[in-house]
Amino acid sequence: MTDIRRAKRVFVNDVDLFSSKHVAQYLSTCLTDVDEVEEGAASGGEAAFQVVGTASSPSKNLSSVFQCYVSPSREELLDRLLECDVILYNISENATMQAIDEATWAVTALHEEMANFKLRKMFILLSSVMTWAMTKPHNPEEPEESLSEEEFRRRRPHPWFRAHYELEKLVLKLARTKKTRLPAYVVSSGLQYGQGENIFHYFFKVSWLMQSPEVPMFGPGTNNIPMIHVHDLAGIIQNLIVNKPKTKYVLAVDESRNTLEEIIQAISDTLGPGKVKELTEQDAIFMKAFEPRELELLKLNLSLEPSLIRNLSLQWVCESGLVENMESIVEEFKETRQLLPVRILLLGPPAVGKTTVAKKLCEFYQLQHIQMQDVIQEKIREEESEDTEELKQISQDIRGDAGLSADRKLLQLLQDKLNSRACLNQGFVLDGFPHTYAQAQQLFDAKAEREESNTMEPVYDKKITPENVFVLDAADDVLTQRLQCVANAATQQQEQQQRHQQEQKEKQQQQVQQWQEQLYTAHTFASQLQTHRRLSTADETLIDYFEELEIYPEHIDVAAGDPENAAVLKMIVELVGEPKNYGPSDVEIQAQRARQEEEERIKLECEYAEKRRKNQATLAEMAAHYEHWRQNLCELQHQQQQLLSAQSLPLRTYLMKFVMPQLSEAMTECTRARPEDPVDFLAEYLLRNSGGDPQEQLYEQPKTEQRNAVPGCCCPGHLHLLLSCGFGDFLNHGLQRLENRLVGSGLLSTKGELRLLHRKILPNDHTNKRLVDDYTNKRPSNCYYTNKKTTNHFTNKRPSNYYYTNKKTTNHFTNKRPSNYYYTNKKTTNHFTNKRPSNYYYTNKKTTNHFTNKRPSLYYTNKRPSLYHTNKRPSNYYTNKGPSNYYTNKRPSNYYTNKRPSNYYTNKRPSNYYTNKRPSNYYTNKRPSNYYTNKKT
Repeated sequence: MTDIRRAKRVFVNDVDLFSSKHVAQYLSTCLTDVDEVEEGAASGGEAAFQVVGTASSPSKNLSSVFQCYVSPSREELLDRLLECDVILYNISENATMQAIDEATWAVTALHEEMANFKLRKMFILLSSVMTWAMTKPHNPEEPEESLSEEEFRRRRPHPWFRAHYELEKLVLKLARTKKTRLPAYVVSSGLQYGQGENIFHYFFKVSWLMQSPEVPMFGPGTNNIPMIHVHDLAGIIQNLIVNKPKTKYVLAVDESRNTLEEIIQAISDTLGPGKVKELTEQDAIFMKAFEPRELELLKLNLSLEPSLIRNLSLQWVCESGLVENMESIVEEFKETRQLLPVRILLLGPPAVGKTTVAKKLCEFYQLQHIQMQDVIQEKIREEESEDTEELKQISQDIRGDAGLSADRKLLQLLQDKLNSRACLNQGFVLDGFPHTYAQAQQLFDAKAEREESNTMEPVYDKKITPENVFVLDAADDVLTQRLQCVANAATQQQEQQQRHQQEQKEKQQQQVQQWQEQLYTAHTFASQLQTHRRLSTADETLIDYFEELEIYPEHIDVAAGDPENAAVLKMIVELVGEPKNYGPSDVEIQAQRARQEEEERIKLECEYAEKRRKNQATLAEMAAHYEHWRQNLCELQHQQQQLLSAQSLPLRTYLMKFVMPQLSEAMTECTRARPEDPVDFLAEYLLRNSGGDPQEQLYEQPKTEQRNAVPGCCCPGHLHLLLSCGFGDFLNHGLQRLENRLVGSGLLSTKGELRLLHRKILPNDHTNKRLVDDYTNKRPSNCYYTNKKTTNHFTNKRPSNYYYTNKKTTNHFTNKRPSNYYYTNKKTTNHFTNKRPSNYYYTNKKTTNHFTNKRPSLYYTNKRPSLYHTNKRPSNYYTNKGPSNYYTNKRPSNYYTNKRPSNYYTNKRPSNYYTNKRPSNYYTNKRPSNYYTNKKT
C-alpha cells in the first residue's frame, strides 16, 4: 500500500505529440487518496504520478509535465530513464523510425542495467493495431469474425508496420525472463480520437468550416475500424501501472463496430452540412488531405475482441464508440481547439454605418452576416410556394417601417437561420434587428428551458443569443452627412460600371442594385430616424432586455470624418478579442498573397510611372534651359566674331600692304631658286631685301630702336609682323645659320653678335609664337602657352614648359643644364653644380653618396632581404661577393660567433667609420682638371 501511495516517476516519450501529450495530462491528474484507481480531483489528494518526458522542441503547453528533456543524448537519456519507475514508449500511429529505434535501444539498455536496479521498474510499449492488419480469420467464409486478445501470436502486421511488430516481439521476449526486475507490457491501441482529434481531424475541420456542401470520404467506407478514445487509452495505461496484471499483451479498443462511412456521416450530421461524398484515394493525395501512411490507417478492416480491459476498474468516456457519443466529441473538439462561435449584434439609427461595420467584422472573424432582408430573399429562392408573395410583401413592409411589422413567421425564419450549422460553428453578426423588447424576447427566448426550470429568472437560448452587443450612435446632422456619402457612393458605382469590361457587367449591375436597395430616400430616412428615436425612449427598450440577461451593450459614438468607420471597427475588435477559428485556409492564403503581390505590383508601377514622369519633366526643363543657353552662346560668339573682325581690320590692312608683297616676292624667288634649305633661303632673302621702316608711318618709333637699326636688316615693324604671322621659327634658325657663315668667312669675330643685335632690336619679345600688341608693346596673356621649346632670344630665358620634354641638352645661352636633365635613367653628377640630382639614388644601385658621405634614404628599403638586420647575415655581406654557401641551407662554422663588433646593433658607429673606409685621394684625383669647364673629356 505504501508503494501505491508514493508518487511514481513516469517517463513518456514525445510528450509534445497527440496521444503522448494527453496520456501525460491524464496521469498527472490522478490522485492517491482514493481506494479505487480513477482520475479525479478529490480534495486533499496527492498526485499519484510525476510525469517527465522528451520533446522535440520547447513548448509552453506542457504544464502537466514535471520535467521535459529536449532532444537529449543517449547517455543523458539513459540516466533519466534509470531515475524513473515506469518507462512508457509510444510508437502508435505517427511514430517515425527514429522513435522506434530509440524505443528498441531503451528497452535493451534497461534490460542490461536490470541488475543494478534498487527497485523494480516497468516498461510499457504503446503500439498500434496495424500489427494485426494482415491477420487471417479462422473461418474464411466469415471474414467479420472477431479476433480475440489471446490470439496475439497469430497476428500478422501491415508491411509498413513491420518494425512495430519486431519491437513488440522484443519486449515480450524480455518480459518472459524469470525473476525479472523489469516487467514489460505491450498495449495495442486502436485508432485514437477525442481531445481535438488526430487521424479524424480532417473530417471534423471540413465539417466545421462549412465550405463544401458535402464532406469527402476517400474509398467505399465499408471497413470496420477498431478505435478508442485517447482518455480511455490513458486510463488503461494507468491500470496497468497500478494493478500489474499477468497478461503481457493488451488490446486497447472500445466496443464499437463502426465503419468509416458511419463515422464520417455522423461527423457531417453533427458538425457539418449533413452530406457525404465518396472520392478516391488519389483525390485525397491530390487534395493534400492525407498522407499515404494515414490512408492505410483509414483502410484498416478489423474486428477485435479485448478481454483484459473488461476486468479493469476503468471509468469509460466513450465505451460505446465514436458514433454513439458524437455530440460530446464535437463539443470536446471545439473546446480543445478553441473553435468557439462569435455572436455579435449591431444596433443604431439608420445611416450610422451598421452594415459597413458588419461586413468588415464578418471578413475578419469569418462570420455569417445576417440581415432580415437577406433571410427573406434566401427563403424565397429556396421555396416557390403560395407564401412567396406574402414574404415579398412582408419584406417591403419591413423596409418601410424598420422591421416593426415582423410577425411570428418572420421571427421563426430568422431563428432557423441563427440555428443553422454555419452560425452555430463560426458565429454571426446580426445587423440592425431586432428593434423592440418584444421582438428580442420572441427571438431569443427558450420556453422549454423556462418550463423545466420553474423560475422567474430570464431564460434564453445561449446558442443563438448574441454575447456582444454594440450600439452605434451619432447626431442627426452627422447621419444626414453620412446619408449623402452613401448616395455619392452609389453614383460612383454606377459610373464605374460603364468603365469596366463587358464580362463584369452583370455582377456590377447586381452590386448597383444592392446599393440602390440600401439607399435611403429623404422621406424614408426621416421616418426611420424618427421611429428609432421614439423606440429608444420607450418604457421597455431593446437595451433593457439584454441588461436583464446580464449582457451589457457597449455604446460607441460614430465620428463625422470617418466614413469607413475604422475607429469603430478597431474598438469592437479590441472588445471581442482575437478570432477563434482556423484562420485562413491554404487557398485563402494563396489568394491573399496573390492579392498583396498584385497590390505591390500596382504600387511599384505607379511609383515607376510617377518617377518616369518626373524624370521626363526634368529632362524637358533641362533641354529647354540648354537650348536657351545654346542660343545665348551662339549670339555671344557672333558678337565676339564681329568685334574681333572690327579690331583686326587695321592689322590685316597693314599686312596686305607692307608684309605680304615682300613675303610673296620671297616665296616666288624661293620657288625659282629651289635651294636645299628653303627656310634659310627665305630668312636671308628677307634680311637682304627689306628696307625702310613702314611702322614709322603708323606710330612714332622710339629713338632706341632707331639707334639700334642696322642697315640691311629687317626693321622692327617687319620683324614684329613676321613673328606674329608664324615666321619666328625659320627666322631664328636662319639667323643662327647666317651667323655661322659670317663667323666662318671672318665678317663676325664671335658667335652670338648677330643674334644679340636681333635681341636688341626687339627687347620686349619673349616668345616667337604670339603677336606683340603694336600699340602697347605687350604680349597677350596666352603668349607663353605653346609647345615650342626654344630660348627667348630677347630675354635670354627659356619658357616655363621648355624642360618638360625628354630632350636633355644644355642651355646654349646660359651654359646650364635644364632642371629635368637628370630625370632620366642616366645617373651622373651635375657637371656645373658638383651635386647629385635628387633622384640619383632612386635606383637599384645602393652606394654611398660620394659628396655627402651619407647613405640615401631608400638604402634600407625592401630591396634587402627580410633578415638583413638580424644576426643571420654573413660577415662579408656588405662586400661585392658573398660566400659560396650563402644561398644554401648550411651556415659557416663561425656564423654565430662574436665576429661582429660589440656596438654593431647600437646607434653608434666606430670612430673610424667615416675615415678609413675611403682612400685619401678619394675626392681629389677622381675627376680631370678640366672636368667643370665647357669641354668634357
